[in-house]
Formats: sequence, C-alpha cells, structure tokens
Amino acid sequence: MGSEYSADIDGILQGCSKLREAVAYSDRLEPEFDRGYGNYVGWWGEEGCDDDFANQVGPGCRREYEQARSAVGSISTGFANLIHAVREQAGQVQKPQDLALDDIHREGSQTERR
Repeated sequence: MGSEYSADIDGILQGCSKLREAVAYSDRLEPEFDRGYGNYVGWWGEEGCDDDFANQVGPGCRREYEQARSAVGSISTGFANLIHAVREQAGQVQKPQDLALDDIHREGSQTERR
C-alpha cells in the first residue's frame, strides 16, 4: 500500500446533491403530513361536551400528531445538518492540498527571485 493520500472533493460535494434531494423530500413531508392529518382531525368526535370517547381520545390524538410532526421536522433538520457536516469535512480534506499548493507557489516565487 502506497503512502499517498487522495480524495475526490468534487465527488464528496456531488454526494451532497443526493442529500439535498433527501432534504427537499423531507421538507415536503411536513405539509403532506399536515394535509393528511387535516383529513382525519376530529374523527374521534366532539370534545368538550357529553362525548366521553372524544374527550378521552382527542387530547392523545393531538399529542401524537405533535410528536409525529416534531419527528418529521427533526428528519429535515438532520439531513440539513448532515449536508453541512459533509461540506465541512470536504473542506478539511481539501485544506492540506490547498496549503501544499500555497507552499509550492511560495517556494516557486522565492526561487525565481534568487
């Protein structure tokens, strides 16, 4: 095994495009989820009156809805954070090459002055 190190920064960054697609999909989940929930909200009956079933079930349904909605938002946030992390890592991988190229250019310009 050689003592070389190489990385395909462009490939890493292009991988972010697939992640961006996942973010776009997850961003669509929330409104779709809300629309779907809207079709069924209140199925349990009318709360606040003599409907014992609705009074028992309604608060739990809303709580589950909020928990699920929060999870959907966390998925979007997670994907966005992953993209940020991958970009940061790509920058850290690129940094040694940039520093080496700067050193080469600096050394070359010093040699020309001699």
